[in-house]
Amino acid sequence: VPGPMAPNPSAGEVHIPFAVPREMRVRVTVLDVLGRSVAVLADGVLPAGRHEVTWSGAKGNGQAPAGIYFVCYTGDGKTSVRRFVIAR
Repeated sequence: VPGPMAPNPSAGEVHIPFAVPREMRVRVTVLDVLGRSVAVLADGVLPAGRHEVTWSGAKGNGQAPAGIYFVCYTGDGKTSVRRFVIAR
């Protein structure tokens, strides 16, 4: 389950902490306001415990524009979504 992202809003990197209750497959993605995938930050089996991924704002060959984004955490058959803002 993802925790609070920091900083939010951000002008640079966003740190996204989350906890995994037991070893399992986890996928953490960044989505734009239209629900399109912007970045995949984690996709694989992770051990139980606390983890953190960082998004630099990279999108394709450049930087994602300022705006509202969502981090989508999927694991154990459940999905959780959190909102954050990129301000440039």
